[in-house]
Amino acid sequence: EVSSMSVAWLLPQYVLIAAAEALVFPAQTQWASGRPDLMGLAVATQAAAAFALGLALPHMRSWLPQSSINEGHYDLFFFSLAAGCALSTAALLSAPTNAWGDDA
Repeated sequence: EVSSMSVAWLLPQYVLIAAAEALVFPAQTQWASGRPDLMGLAVATQAAAAFALGLALPHMRSWLPQSSINEGHYDLFFFSLAAGCALSTAALLSAPTNAWGDDA
């Protein structure tokens, strides 16, 4: 069964994702540059892992097929992105309080 929904309904969420990444990663990098070495390394690793996940997931053919978007599992794609964000948030919040510095 072919859906009558237009692909244009995907544009708002991709615009929001792009805006969030454009604002968060530079701010996160600037914040981490003034922190202890391990905190800066953790933030840089998280940013690199998120970038790699964003590059790798579209190549999973069963999730995002080339033929028809109705045959894909976009729910798995976005759940894995959400899980990665949740894990990085948990890791950042579990950092010792002295890693935040005086201006946190």
